[in-house]
This record gives sequence, C-alpha cells and structure tokens, in this order.
Amino acid sequence: MLVKPLPDSEEEGHDNQEAHQKYETMQCFAVSQPKSIKEEGEDLQSCLICVARRVPMKERPVLPSSESFTTRQDLQGKITSLDTSTMRAAMKPGWEDLVRRCIQKFHAQHEGEAVSYAKR
Repeated sequence: MLVKPLPDSEEEGHDNQEAHQKYETMQCFAVSQPKSIKEEGEDLQSCLICVARRVPMKERPVLPSSESFTTRQDLQGKITSLDTSTMRAAMKPGWEDLVRRCIQKFHAQHEGEAVSYAKR
C-alpha cells in the first residue's frame, strides 16, 4: 500500500512528491456490507470495510504459497499498476482472467448475491 507522507514532507512541494512515494507490504482484510445498517442512530449505507496491518519481515514468505497479484493504488484508490511477477509461469497467461474474476466476485457480493470463499 502507498504510505501517506508525513506532514513535514508536504513542505517540499508537489513536484518532489512522486520521487518520495513509499510502498509497504500490508496484510489486508476486507468485507463488503451490502445493505444499510443502523448504528447509534446513524443510517450507514453500503460500504467496503477494510483493515490492514503491516506484515513483519519474519512473517513474509520467501515464496508465495498461493497465487497472488499486487496492485498499486494512488491515494484516491485508482489502480496505477498491476504486478504479476509473483505468479507461477503457468498462471501468468491467465492473470487478466484472475483479476476480472476477483473484481466480478466483489461486485456480485456488493449487489447482494451470496458469494462464498470457504474452501470445500
């Protein structure tokens, strides 16, 4: 994930901002809340709830145990790059389909369709 710059680095100006961008490996968990819920009198609409934590170096696997891809996003959430280098060579030809399926599953869940990620 892109790390937000510290307040004192804002003084350097916008021109130098891209040169100081820092990404950090994070473990992210997300759940879609497709229906409105009430909490303490507030009516909350559909949303995606995300929790992220820094992954300590000792917990980072040397070789990925599952197929994965990495996206980079700007601070507005726009995907700026997609890295498929951690995928096995046999999987690389289908990476576009993998990304498409992940996005479709998210949208299907967001629209209220039941999507299960449980292993059988």
